[in-house]
Amino acid sequence: EGAKALFTSGLLPSLLREGSYSTIRMGGYEPIKRLISPNSDTLPLYKKVVAGACSGALGSFLSTPLDLVKIRLQTDIKRELPNTWRLLYQIGLEEGVVRGLWRGVGPNVTRAAITTAAQIPAYDHSKHLLLQTGWFHEGPLLHLLASVVAGVSAASANNPVDVVKSRMQAETRLAGVLPTHRNIPQVILMVLQSEGIKGLYKGWLPNWCRIAPHTCITFLLFEQLRKMTGIKPI
Repeated sequence: EGAKALFTSGLLPSLLREGSYSTIRMGGYEPIKRLISPNSDTLPLYKKVVAGACSGALGSFLSTPLDLVKIRLQTDIKRELPNTWRLLYQIGLEEGVVRGLWRGVGPNVTRAAITTAAQIPAYDHSKHLLLQTGWFHEGPLLHLLASVVAGVSAASANNPVDVVKSRMQAETRLAGVLPTHRNIPQVILMVLQSEGIKGLYKGWLPNWCRIAPHTCITFLLFEQLRKMTGIKPI
């Protein structure tokens, strides 16, 4: 496919999905924290995890069709599929709007809830623990260190669900044909039987290599944008 395919396969749906998903999950975390407790500054870690899981699940549910199209385009080696918008229409027409475009929504939402519950609260909590030592103050260094913790936490928590989600969404389902990957427990059982526990952590290193810089850049920019707009830090 050439080096170009590494950067262009499924690029448009990937950007659209990430834009909508990240906006909702990042922007929704603090409001949900305030819903859980008005005094969100002293919120215990488990409540932050609940807030992260809720904002991640909502963002993922709404962006699932774009995630499905992204995976179909990225696994289309022969380049037989149409562009993003035509593929959305085609899947909705041939496989059904809900059953087709929201295929894999269960593992998709589960993965997003787990990832966000492990990532944003890990950043939030580790940052405040570092501040409490008195060795750090609000700034890029603190944000970077907390981002590293969040990246490791997110990659470790989401990898098993990511394996399940990808296998379910990469499979095209047609009427009258029984799918190989039917639901989350069945796929997990298949992986454990054929590959063992290591199968659920297949691809952890590239997963971390993707999540780590993404997490660092996201939180560094997010904190700077909050500062520029007069919003207090996370």
